[in-house]
Amino acid sequence: VLPVIVPPTMSNAQDLLSILGGGAIRSGGRGATTSVNEKSILTFKAGKMTTELRPNGKYLVTPDTRRGEINLVWSTAAATGRTSNNNNNSNGGHLKVEWRDRRTHAVVNTINVFPEDDATF
Repeated sequence: VLPVIVPPTMSNAQDLLSILGGGAIRSGGRGATTSVNEKSILTFKAGKMTTELRPNGKYLVTPDTRRGEINLVWSTAAATGRTSNNNNNSNGGHLKVEWRDRRTHAVVNTINVFPEDDATF
């Protein structure tokens, strides 16, 4: 008999970050007073679909032919000088869900998930 593994429940992006851990830290400057650190916590292959409303009221779903991937990124910003009104500085960061083209490595879509959004996973 195999043991049953019950995954921990996640209530927010911070829980997701702590459960998955790992990943590479990406950093880049956003002006002289702010430094942004981004940590890729999960990446997997994923395609995209587009929907088109037809005259009969139904939707036509067609595939996007590009090969892509979903990348979950934890992004934090740290003020290095004067104070900033940026939400990231006051709450420790936010989660970004990115869809990128695997061939060109260009980020096509980004969805920012902030703690104030009360998103659950």
